[in-house]
Amino acid sequence: MDILQYIVSKGVSELTWSGGEPLLYDGIDILLRTAFEHKIINKINTNASLLSKEYLNKIADYIDTFTLSLDTCNPNVNENLGRGYYHQYNVYTTVNQIKKYYPTKTVTINVVVNRLNINTMDELIRNLNNLPIDGVRLFQVSPIRGQAIDTFEKTSIKQTQFAQARELFLTNLTNKNVTFRDKTSLEKEYLIITPSGNLCYNDNGKDILIKQLRGINR
Repeated sequence: MDILQYIVSKGVSELTWSGGEPLLYDGIDILLRTAFEHKIINKINTNASLLSKEYLNKIADYIDTFTLSLDTCNPNVNENLGRGYYHQYNVYTTVNQIKKYYPTKTVTINVVVNRLNINTMDELIRNLNNLPIDGVRLFQVSPIRGQAIDTFEKTSIKQTQFAQARELFLTNLTNKNVTFRDKTSLEKEYLIITPSGNLCYNDNGKDILIKQLRGINR
């Protein structure tokens, strides 16, 4: 809350709440409401596993954009990715639920293209075409932090493979806004506030400290 109040005072107008899984944090609803009350545009990245109808009703008024993670519609691949065998069905249900009860909310899908799911893109696109989503953001798997670094050896793909996936989405995804992020643009486009309060950018897989946002010396 202290960090949030500080960045509000510095004129920040938009925040993306991410993780890990941000809905695991006890009190995220209070932070979202506080940001909303200060005219912040709130976006949240979630795997949807905790976004029940009850929890959606608790936070939806404070959120402008819901972004759900869906890398494949193949249950076996989802399980190998650590999402769970039924992950895709949970995402389908959540997308439809948001659009049914909160039709003015923007709903987008994040897709991280990697070695485990790259051969399932055709099926994924077919399913995305049938969902009432507003857009898709395609990421090339990159060793930015956490689990992505630990698993990069078995998930990495070549730039040419990502380019092929990009072309597949541009050609076959209908009536959706499609944007793309490779490793370079990931590093350039995002500033990160870590749980410890470090404001960072990423350079070649390393978080570079800009400023500490906690304490009297910030």
